[in-house]
Amino acid sequence: MEYKFPKKEKITSKYDIDALFQKGRFVRERSLSIKYLVVDRSEGSPLIKVLVVVPKSRFKKAVDRNRIKRLIREVYRLNPELRPDSDRLNTKGLHMAVMYQGSQMPSFDEVRGCYKVAMRKINERLAQP
Repeated sequence: MEYKFPKKEKITSKYDIDALFQKGRFVRERSLSIKYLVVDRSEGSPLIKVLVVVPKSRFKKAVDRNRIKRLIREVYRLNPELRPDSDRLNTKGLHMAVMYQGSQMPSFDEVRGCYKVAMRKINERLAQP
């Protein structure tokens, strides 16, 4: 199993970000929120694309925001088994915005625990017809 997080798996398009926040569904687990949207996938694009968000209003220092983003990206990278597989999504793709909503600096274990529960909820919702 590969533990990578290449650039092609990151949401960079303003159009994709706007669509995600306007039409996406929402899952919250303690201090971690995930907004997700099932989209049509084009040829050669990855199954899942991710955006990591930490609000400036809660963490004034860029150093703190960047640390939390690194923690979230690392949890995403190290837990590929929690992501929906191609059987569940068929020809569709999944866009996700992972947002940290807490007011304290989290530990790696806190982020990992919240992420695992939130991804289980998303997988359950995607399994429903």
